[in-house]
Amino acid sequence: MPAVTNLNIAVGPFAFEGVFESEHAPETCAWFLAQLPFRSRVIHVRWSGEAVWIPLGDLKTGVAFENHTVHPSRGDILFYPGGKSEAEILFAYGSSSFASKMGATSSQS
Repeated sequence: MPAVTNLNIAVGPFAFEGVFESEHAPETCAWFLAQLPFRSRVIHVRWSGEAVWIPLGDLKTGVAFENHTVHPSRGDILFYPGGKSEAEILFAYGSSSFASKMGATSSQS
């Protein structure tokens, strides 16, 4: 089977095409591909700025932190496997600083 590199994303009336960053986050991309098709609701963020998120609660993925950042660029999709806060997916649409009520969520520390 050929490697999947693109992803079609529908959020309400909006449609986007994403690109898997398999070179920089191979475990995360493999985990997410295994979850497709993925359906959920997005919620506007509380602490992170211009973004929406999907809370995943106590989901245990076994995925380590890969290519993590606190300052995503517009259009970035981040997967946070849990640690300081619950597991989540974040869609940045503008200026954001990935955080929770416990502070920045860039690593497990």
